[in-house]
Amino acid sequence: MRAIPLSTPGAAGIVAIATAVWCCDFLCLLCSFSAVHAAIPWHGVLLAYGVAQVAGSVPIIPGGIGIVEGSLAVILAAYGAGRVPAFSAALVFRIVSFWLAIAVGWISVGVIALLARRQGQRDAGQAGAGFPVIAALPPE
Repeated sequence: MRAIPLSTPGAAGIVAIATAVWCCDFLCLLCSFSAVHAAIPWHGVLLAYGVAQVAGSVPIIPGGIGIVEGSLAVILAAYGAGRVPAFSAALVFRIVSFWLAIAVGWISVGVIALLARRQGQRDAGQAGAGFPVIAALPPE
């Protein structure tokens, strides 16, 4: 933390944003239950979310692919959700919170690259437009 100078209000802002992101992610999990028309196991859903986040951060598999879904489904089923609704809600949650974000990111990268390429072509076309071309004469 010493390498990045950060004021106390700046640090508080970063913590507030990170907390808001986690809360919105948890709300996405709750909404995934209503998307699959399943009852939310209120007594275990926060635990399942926390364990899935920790399991997903273990650097065995990038992005926790399969680990997050499996741990969510198992814990949610253990706390009262049926197996199929728990697995379905976990898949909907991961599709929306992980794969949709990846898709939006790749589309954004493609659009930025396309715009940069067009800007580069436009700049290359305008570079020689206002200057006369002087041919090199052979020495006499």
